[in-house]
Amino acid sequence: MENEYSQNANMSERVVGSLSYLTSGIVGLIWLIIGVVTKKNMKQFLQYHIFQSIFLMLTFYIIANLLALVMNILSYIPFLNKIVSGINFVFNVPFISFAFIHLSIINIFILLFLVYLVIGTMLGKYVKVPWVSDIIRANLY
Repeated sequence: MENEYSQNANMSERVVGSLSYLTSGIVGLIWLIIGVVTKKNMKQFLQYHIFQSIFLMLTFYIIANLLALVMNILSYIPFLNKIVSGINFVFNVPFISFAFIHLSIINIFILLFLVYLVIGTMLGKYVKVPWVSDIIRANLY
């Protein structure tokens, strides 16, 4: 991956990579299974985005559950429970509301991050995420 852009990524690879991010890696996982069953090799571009989307989903799941556990434990400590509930309220209360869409600060951050990943993938770019992209590169190449 000497270049930031993939010159030979076709549109179907870009769409699969983008859908992999939007579905938390599920489309990518299905694509990997199809590739193994049909014994076809995937291009480097598609492998990078599929594995990065799966890794990001797993990382997000672990961090969210650890934060929930820590917040739950801290909520039992006197005086800290009010601070913890205040922080929880600030980050999870709907900040932007349209008809049936209610976005908190955390939801806005995740949405913007997904937009960054999808647009970069659709442009044929190897989208870089600090720490995560380095791990993916080290394990793929």
